[in-house]
Amino acid sequence: DIMLAYIRGTKTKTGLEVQAFLQDHKYNQGQVVSQEMMKNLNIEYLLPCPKWSYTIHPRQMVNKELQS
Repeated sequence: DIMLAYIRGTKTKTGLEVQAFLQDHKYNQGQVVSQEMMKNLNIEYLLPCPKWSYTIHPRQMVNKELQS
């Protein structure tokens, strides 16, 4: 409850507010993300520790109708 309160209290100078919810769900261990899925992420690795410091940017949506 305390952690959720801290997260919910987050607000930027430009007015961005954060929502947070607790999910009491057990996830399966050992799930692996495929290389194909990883290639499709828009990840920017940051220095000095790119394994730990990175930003995931939104992907651009592609209208499949325009590709036909």
